[in-house]
Amino acid sequence: MFARLLAIQMLGHTFGYDCVHLIQPGEVRHNMYLALIGKSSVSKKSTTQKIARNVYPTDMTLSEDWSPEGLIGDLEEMPYGMMWYGEWTYLLKSIGSHSYMSRAVEILNLIFDCPARFKRKLKNDVYEVKEPYICINTTCTEEMLEEHIKREMMHGGFFARFLIFKGDIEPALRKRLSPKASGMHKNIEYVLRKLVAFDALNTVRFEFTDEALARYNEIQMGWYKEFEKVGSFVGRYTNYIVSIADILAISDCLAPFMCDERVSELGEFSKFSELGREKKSSSVYIPPKFTNSLVSTEGERVVNTLPNSLTIRVTDDGTEIIQIPKYYVNEAIKIIKPCLDYVNELAEYVDVMLPIRKLEKYIRKHKNVSISKAMRDTNLNADTMKLAKDTLEQQGKVYGSKETKKDRRGVKHTAQYIHWRTDDELP
Repeated sequence: MFARLLAIQMLGHTFGYDCVHLIQPGEVRHNMYLALIGKSSVSKKSTTQKIARNVYPTDMTLSEDWSPEGLIGDLEEMPYGMMWYGEWTYLLKSIGSHSYMSRAVEILNLIFDCPARFKRKLKNDVYEVKEPYICINTTCTEEMLEEHIKREMMHGGFFARFLIFKGDIEPALRKRLSPKASGMHKNIEYVLRKLVAFDALNTVRFEFTDEALARYNEIQMGWYKEFEKVGSFVGRYTNYIVSIADILAISDCLAPFMCDERVSELGEFSKFSELGREKKSSSVYIPPKFTNSLVSTEGERVVNTLPNSLTIRVTDDGTEIIQIPKYYVNEAIKIIKPCLDYVNELAEYVDVMLPIRKLEKYIRKHKNVSISKAMRDTNLNADTMKLAKDTLEQQGKVYGSKETKKDRRGVKHTAQYIHWRTDDELP
C-alpha cells in the first residue's frame, strides 16, 4: 500500500493547480500531504519512498534541506513542487512550539489549500508565491510518532492535512528484480512529465455522477458520526476521497499506455479528455472506439466516453467536465478508511494512554504531590487526571490520601495527594 499511495500522490501532483473537482463548498485539488508510518526496516517505508523518488522528475522536486526562508524562496521560484521529506519527527516537534521551524509548519499549513496568492514577510524580505501547489511525503516509525504526538496535534489543522497511513508489513523473502524494471521506471517518468503538460492552457474539471455523489455523501455523514472524536480529520480525509477518486480514474485511463509498445503514443495527446480516443496508427492493442456523440437526460452533449465508463459532460458554454462514477468513490474509500481508523486509534492513545504515561512519569519523579499541583504541572484537566490516577491506582503504582492542614489564619483545608508506591508499600 505504501507504493500505491506514493503512486497516487505522484500522479495527483502532475495534475497541477488548474485541475479541480467541482463539489460544494468549493473546488478540491489533488495535492496531498502523506505520512507513511511503519516499523523500522521491515515495513520498507523509506525504501518505497526512495524508489518513488528515483522515478520522479528531479526538476519537479523541492529541496529537502530547507529553512522557512529557504522554503518560501524556493516556492516563489517554483510554486509547483514535490517535497520528499525524510523523518517526520523534526516537523512534529515544531507543532505548537515557538521554535525556528514552527514558521515552516505555518507556511505548509496555509499553502496546502492552494490559495491564488500567498504573501509572507520573513525577516526583512517580502515573499509572494502565486498559485502554490505542492505535495509532501514523509515517514516515521510508530514509536517515534507516539513519543512526540500531543493532544493539540489531534485538534490542530496541520496534522489533519496529512493522510496518515500505518503499514503492517511483515518481513518477506527477497526475490530477483526483473530486468524490465529499469524500463518501467523510464516509462513512468515519461508519463509523469507528459501529464504535467496536459491541458496547459485549460482548467480541467471533474465531478461525481449522481450515484457517486450520493455514495460520497452517505460516507461523509456516516464518518462524522462514527469518528466524532477526530472530526477535524474527517473533513480533510473526505476531501481526499474526492481527489483520489479522480486520480484512480485517470490512472486506469493511462494503464494501456504503460507498456513499452504503447508509451510513446501518449505523446500524441495533450488533454485528459483525449485519453480514450482511438489511435489508428498503433499496431498493438487499442481500446475500443467510444461513441462521440450522446445526449444526456439534461439535454447536454456528452462526448468522447473514456475507459471504465468515464464520460465527459459538455455544458452549454462548452465547458468539459470529466464525470467520475461510483466505482472510484468506493475504491478511494478503501484507501482512506484504514487511515481514519489509525487516526482514531491515535486520538484514543492521546486521550487515554498519554495522560497515564505523563502522570506516571511525573509522580515517579516527585513521589508525593497534591493533585491540584500535579494538574498544573502536567496540564491535565480534571477528567484526564481522574482517568490517569484511577488507572495507575488499579495497576498498583500509586495510591491516594487526604491531608488536612491549617493556613495562617488557623482555617483547616483538606487536600488530596497522590503518592508513588514504593516496594515497601506494595499491598
